[in-house]
Amino acid sequence: MAELLSRNKHEAELRAIVRRMTKPLKEELAAYMKTAKYLSDVPQEFWDRARAVIQQNDELSALLLIMFTKTAEQHVPGINVNDAGNAYVTKRLRSIAPSYVQWSRRMAADAIRGMRQSGGATAGGIKYAVNRIFGKHRADVIGNTEGNLSMINGGEAAIRKAKIEVIRIWAHSRLRPSGHSNAATKPCPICSPREGKAEDEWGGYEPGHGHPGCDCLVLHLDRYGNVIGDDGTFSDTLERFRDRLPAGWLREKE
Repeated sequence: MAELLSRNKHEAELRAIVRRMTKPLKEELAAYMKTAKYLSDVPQEFWDRARAVIQQNDELSALLLIMFTKTAEQHVPGINVNDAGNAYVTKRLRSIAPSYVQWSRRMAADAIRGMRQSGGATAGGIKYAVNRIFGKHRADVIGNTEGNLSMINGGEAAIRKAKIEVIRIWAHSRLRPSGHSNAATKPCPICSPREGKAEDEWGGYEPGHGHPGCDCLVLHLDRYGNVIGDDGTFSDTLERFRDRLPAGWLREKE
């Protein structure tokens, strides 16, 4: 998978969209928490709107589609994957919205119970709780994760449509923050041993899903060692872990 030249710009826009659309939820939940004794004191209608914020947001959908189609075009110039992109974005947002609300409700329930057991709601306790649930950190994880997955799936769609023979390799960019695959500090225990390996050695995991904020990706390697859509400047996975490639995949050029 090639990194979009506009990746940082688009992911910054995604983070801003999620922060903006969850800010009213954060403020409204804070108001409910002032008097709530149990999670049931927060109306179901509020959680329905929280779900819709993810599942039915046109601005979010449009930007994810742009990242999907642009990545496809970097893999196979001129290819049209708009239909596949629309289907992916719709399905993806529909699938993550329920779990987003489920975790939000769970964190809210824990916070309300904790404040009740400690003598009642406080301004500090409410602020801490709503920032965890609808604050910047969680919004940024969603923006970065979904941007990365749209790029991965855009590249995959292009490869499928063009019918290019490739092997899928678990990979990472040259930039390796703490906690990520084979980072210098706290390397991810899920991603690190899989990097450089073909998908039959992934053990049911997929790049981009290893941990919150995972930015691992899929390299599409042809029989002659060419990475489709990447000139080698983005990822150093093959430089570091070429010995992990399956024996017999690469061929000599005729």
